[in-house]
Amino acid sequence: AGMFDHPQLQPLVHKQLALVESSLRNTGIGMSDWFVGDGDITGTTLAMLAATGRYYDPAIIQRFAPNRPGAYNTYIGELQYSLSATAHAAHALTLLGENAAAPIQFLLEQCTPEGVWNGDKWHTSWLYLTGHIVEALCQAGMERKALDTLPVVLDNQRADGSWGVRSASMEETAYATQMLCALDRAGVLPEHGRQALDAATNWMIQHYRPLVADRSQVWIGKELYQPIRVVRAFTLSALLSVVMVPLELEMAA
Repeated sequence: AGMFDHPQLQPLVHKQLALVESSLRNTGIGMSDWFVGDGDITGTTLAMLAATGRYYDPAIIQRFAPNRPGAYNTYIGELQYSLSATAHAAHALTLLGENAAAPIQFLLEQCTPEGVWNGDKWHTSWLYLTGHIVEALCQAGMERKALDTLPVVLDNQRADGSWGVRSASMEETAYATQMLCALDRAGVLPEHGRQALDAATNWMIQHYRPLVADRSQVWIGKELYQPIRVVRAFTLSALLSVVMVPLELEMAA
């Protein structure tokens, strides 16, 4: 959410970064110190560390690249690639200063005629996958291509400012909000996009309940489920990026 350097978050952020850094191995990083390395988690970890000035050998993420050019797997030996793992690998490679042309091109080839991405093997919401690919495209300097997703994203915003495939969802609204923020940081979000972002901000503020879990189940395991703390992290980062950062800028002005 572009908040690594926020002064109120820095002490906690650096403590967590040090913990994650100590857990990263040349085989990647998994769900725990004892679990097999995971290309998805490895990609997001390398992107996170690179975004804070820490450089790691990109060969760590290349271990998860199968024979299909540009595609990345979540686990070594998997038969099917993962679009979200590919997006996270592209994001990490770009932040590390490496050539991410192959995964970026692969992702562009998977774009639907409507201009979004869906069909990920780990998540049912197209907003999750599209949002992460938009982040990767913006980081790779392809913000104009990322902007092509805006019409369909705005067309799917509900009248109350929220998003949700089945019903209004804090989780999916957070994904769309972070996507709009990424376009805004890249300097390409038009005025009607800002208005949509304002509407989403108002909806999230009105409906955020820290002690009540969002009941949406859009993650794919053996059945649909929700990783509660992961979803809460997405929600909080979206809220903070639309509330705290503008407030800091206003105070500075």
